[in-house]
Amino acid sequence: MLGKRPPQRELFRSKLLLDERYLSLFEASVKECRRQGLAKTKDLEVAIDTTPIIGHGAVKDTYNLVSDGIQRVVEEAVRLKGWDKDQLIEEKQLECHFGSSFKGEAHLDWSDREERSALLARLVADARKAIEIARRGLKGYAKIEHAIGRMRAKGMGKAR
Repeated sequence: MLGKRPPQRELFRSKLLLDERYLSLFEASVKECRRQGLAKTKDLEVAIDTTPIIGHGAVKDTYNLVSDGIQRVVEEAVRLKGWDKDQLIEEKQLECHFGSSFKGEAHLDWSDREERSALLARLVADARKAIEIARRGLKGYAKIEHAIGRMRAKGMGKAR
């Protein structure tokens, strides 16, 4: 639903992934907890893994949720405009979002910060491509919706 605020834990997770300052602060906090004997190495892995943070069973993580969004935008634009789906996916180099799992098929060393950052940069770049696809796909629809709204206001769009 548009306008609905994301739960705080999801917002926190997003900030950890997208803003180096949040990640640095989080890592410093974990380091201090370890120093004081309050956290073990495994605790950090659990805190960074989305499923245990959310705690409601198997829940997709941020990477896969964004990838699913990219996939939905492409599919909806294709449906609206009648574009060739495979051609659009290939042209925009979005094939990695149409497999079984974006993150699962990423084949990288998740303990390597540079590899994780590169994958995140790719995901953000692909999300920007999806936004552009959405803009192209919706071009002209705002005018149509505005005209329909005017017709309804004048009583011309009512069912008889």
